[in-house]
Amino acid sequence: AVQATDTQSASVTLANGNLQVATAKTFTPTSTLQASPTNPIQVNLRARATGTLAPKILVIEDSAPTFWNAFTLTGFAIPNVPTGADRVTIDAQTGQGASATWTSGTATTIATASLPSGVAAADVTGLRFTFTKADGTRFTASNNADNVRLSVSLRSQLRDGHGPVASTAVST
Repeated sequence: AVQATDTQSASVTLANGNLQVATAKTFTPTSTLQASPTNPIQVNLRARATGTLAPKILVIEDSAPTFWNAFTLTGFAIPNVPTGADRVTIDAQTGQGASATWTSGTATTIATASLPSGVAAADVTGLRFTFTKADGTRFTASNNADNVRLSVSLRSQLRDGHGPVASTAVST
């Protein structure tokens, strides 16, 4: 039997791809007593690609001034790397308002991730975790798990000097 075969190349262009990310931020515990606060408080940050395109870079940032005014960083961990990523760059912000500055980190393996040289955890007022692949290719980032875990302590005085950390009583 004779078989005839033929091959032909074709180009395919993706017409309507999109990059979307679902995010979450949770606290453990969800509440603490100001007079005797839980220490440390864990802040879990999560980002998951949900679009039709895979990213080359996934950035998780927490630099909300009101949060960092009331909390001090004591440490961090990366419990779950976004699926396919194998590198992280950690940038840290110090200072507040107009005097806030970012110190850039260096891309490194997940196991050796640390704050940028010269930045003390207690001085941090924002963190940026940039996940990538060493070869620069896309990765799925599809796992629905906490990617970054911050350990923080509640400050007795606001960082900006405007008094003690205040709480609000809510009737239930």
